[in-house]
Amino acid sequence: GGGGEGEVMHEPAAAAGGAPAAADGEAMAAEGEGEEENEEETALNEYVEDMEAKAQELGCVGNMEDCFDKSWEIIKQYPEVAVKETTDYLLLVGNDLAKKGEEDLGRAFVHQSLMMQYCMDLSVNGANGVAQFFKRMNHPEPEVRRKARGHFEAELDEYWGKILARARSIAKENAAKGKQQEMLDALKPPGS
Repeated sequence: GGGGEGEVMHEPAAAAGGAPAAADGEAMAAEGEGEEENEEETALNEYVEDMEAKAQELGCVGNMEDCFDKSWEIIKQYPEVAVKETTDYLLLVGNDLAKKGEEDLGRAFVHQSLMMQYCMDLSVNGANGVAQFFKRMNHPEPEVRRKARGHFEAELDEYWGKILARARSIAKENAAKGKQQEMLDALKPPGS
């Protein structure tokens, strides 16, 4: 090759007046490792994007009337989302949305995070906690279903209340810092 930008030259090092040609094999091996690392990184990034998209889909149904039915369908379609990392992701997104003032959607994501936490807690000793959770939430007997959902909603209300209070407190602090900075900027001499 002409040695242009981004082009890899595969000339023996000895022919170029450098180290013996055996060093070229080592360089090629190192180059191959770099390509493998790039492929692994690309695969990992694709996996994370895929999981985020699935978690987003799950999070967005948290405020729907039939959220437990919809959630169960999503988890059956994508069983790989039934992991602690999804629970954490949904909670982080819910917190971020609360801080941005998007309270309805934030609550939906926190709802789904708590739902997934319940599933994980029920999944001890190899039990299928996901199926157990949805069996309770969608129980055919209205009284059993009402009691299970009532307990869940009470815990969600308490948990969401704490998150919302903290988000509002942070927003007030940030607003106060912004006003303070505006006042400091106004006191600066012109041209400084």
